[in-house]
Amino acid sequence: MRARLLRVVSCLSAAFVCSYAFYTRFWAYRDCIAEAASSCVNPDGTNLIAGGAVWGVLTVGWLAAATYQGLRR
Repeated sequence: MRARLLRVVSCLSAAFVCSYAFYTRFWAYRDCIAEAASSCVNPDGTNLIAGGAVWGVLTVGWLAAATYQGLRR
């Protein structure tokens, strides 16, 4: 039981990190990326690309893993 809880918390932590990366690398600048059709340079000089959406896929994967671990018997 304790090991399963640790796995769930670990998966949720990874999902949180990936969702934060998704927001900062893609979601906050999605309009700029769509206008440029390829990449966008944000105010601090970082080049952002549509590939930042991959962090969203990783978030969903980690949430699915956490759900699987939590509901597993």
